[in-house]
Amino acid sequence: MAEIQTGFFTHDIQLRRIDELGDPLKAIGEAVDFNLFRPLLDRLLGPRSTGPGRPPWDRLLMFRILVLQLVRGLSDEKLEFELIDSASAQRFAGLSPHDAVPDSRTVWLFRDKLAKSRLPGEDGVEGTDGVAALFEVFRRELAAKGLLCREGRTVDAMIVEVPRQQQVKAGEVPAAWKAKPRKLARKDLDARWMVKRGRNHYGYKNSIVGGNTDSFIHGYVVSPANAHDSKIVPECFFEPAGEGSANHGDSAYCNKTIAGRLE
Repeated sequence: MAEIQTGFFTHDIQLRRIDELGDPLKAIGEAVDFNLFRPLLDRLLGPRSTGPGRPPWDRLLMFRILVLQLVRGLSDEKLEFELIDSASAQRFAGLSPHDAVPDSRTVWLFRDKLAKSRLPGEDGVEGTDGVAALFEVFRRELAAKGLLCREGRTVDAMIVEVPRQQQVKAGEVPAAWKAKPRKLARKDLDARWMVKRGRNHYGYKNSIVGGNTDSFIHGYVVSPANAHDSKIVPECFFEPAGEGSANHGDSAYCNKTIAGRLE
């Protein structure tokens, strides 16, 4: 097979063709001022490392990559491929075809560090993790620019199982584990047991509010598996979504408290 020759302007020609076909990433990139997120990123992550070795990836670049992952629904591995393969993805992230790109492990570590960060001491966001805080600002920016179709939302939950700990019930920790800190560090003490359709599950419950037309995750709550769905509905489920909009949930969400708040 003959090798395909590419010229100096091939990338620009490719981007122009992508724009002619319509690139939703370009619309988001032009509508949202991502510089708004740098002060918040610095607050969440603290001073940048200045030690020896390779300098860390730019935080704003990494956040744009997380947004790309959200918009296109990519796993960490597919995200890495997309950053290497897709001209549209490269432009959105602020990369050129010749730039190095973060690998999937780097993306995972950055997201994990953000998820463990907190914004304490502020009304309405105390205890909010970094990922939730950043994407709430991002969601508001999109809504303000009319890029979210607020025609209703659906709330639902799914069980995420983790390795089972038979001894962990109701929060107690066996004395034998406490005497072995290294063993204790490998145990998941926050997960809980629940029974669903006659099957035992051990883990967590992810409750998510998704837009009915924009396919955007507007909010989420992670809780132990035994928490009842109706007790952990994300707050954004109760925000006004426009005239004639609808809120959907299964029978687990049918109680007087939720009905009252929706009214």
